[in-house]
Amino acid sequence: MTDEANAHYFSIITELMEGHEFLRNHIGTESYTPTTHWSIDPFGLSPTLPYLLSASNISNAAVQRVHYSVKKYLAKNKQLEFMWRQLWGSHGKRDIRTHMFPFYSYDIPHSCGPDPSVCCQFDFAYVKLYCSELLCCVTSTGRRANFIKPTFFLYLWEMTLGTISYLLCGLIINARFGTLNDYFVELDRSLRADQKVLPVLSGDFFTYADRDDHYWSGSFFSLDDVILSFTIFSRQISKVFPVGSCVMQYP
Repeated sequence: MTDEANAHYFSIITELMEGHEFLRNHIGTESYTPTTHWSIDPFGLSPTLPYLLSASNISNAAVQRVHYSVKKYLAKNKQLEFMWRQLWGSHGKRDIRTHMFPFYSYDIPHSCGPDPSVCCQFDFAYVKLYCSELLCCVTSTGRRANFIKPTFFLYLWEMTLGTISYLLCGLIINARFGTLNDYFVELDRSLRADQKVLPVLSGDFFTYADRDDHYWSGSFFSLDDVILSFTIFSRQISKVFPVGSCVMQYP
């Protein structure tokens, strides 16, 4: 994932190569080969992305930063899961199965439902089946700093189990840790059981807006503070490393 940026495809390929190489060198391809993509912070999404991901043997993706009106439409029609296809190919060879998170953000205040004030009171609860066509949903728990201390995690885990037990009173519960890939495995199982196929969606997700007319199209080059910082740092670098006098030494 290119964090908070719309990167050139050279940069995306470089990230994929470095990531796969790290896994190969430190974990081993026999232990783990990535098949799922996590994309929650690039500001807009190009159809080039699923093309490159599928060429990297990645078949699933979870995306977040999409215009709120698009999310609303897909949620209303229960199509938050779909096969993302490029406009230039109708054969489906480079399709990638995609899950789109339905709300404003990926943290708890904006992921358990459309009302943050309610979500904050139930940091351990999550109900999203009303916008899914299948009895299978992916759940985001916690925030960026919720798992720094073991006590935070234990509290979240205990409250989550308590909520599930209350809602499913009298039923046998089998709760376990899972990954995003586990969700897509369950999604496959649910699709086969219901004899359904995911709809196909073609095109890009530009321009991204999280609410109202807050379009994130010029945040990289038109903000005054960004331009000022770029100018100041450029002058400082030119003073430290005059042209023709910089010699880099590596260990």
